Amino acid sequence: MLEPIKSVLLLSYNDLPYRLKHCFLYFCLFPEDYEIERERLARLWMAEGFIENVRGLTPEEIADR
Repeated sequence: MLEPIKSVLLLSYNDLPYRLKHCFLYFCLFPEDYEIERERLARLWMAEGFIENVRGLTPEEIADR
């Protein structure tokens, strides 16, 4: 049952740009079916340094993309 899901996730992961792979893997830190607010997740990513500065955008705006 998990193999089809694993293969889909692996495809998704492999197609991500390098800078987004850390964000994708970050979800492994949370239990299955855990609900996290987008704003909290963005703050966690910012604290980890996963979100790069882009001129004219706040880190929150970058995380929303």
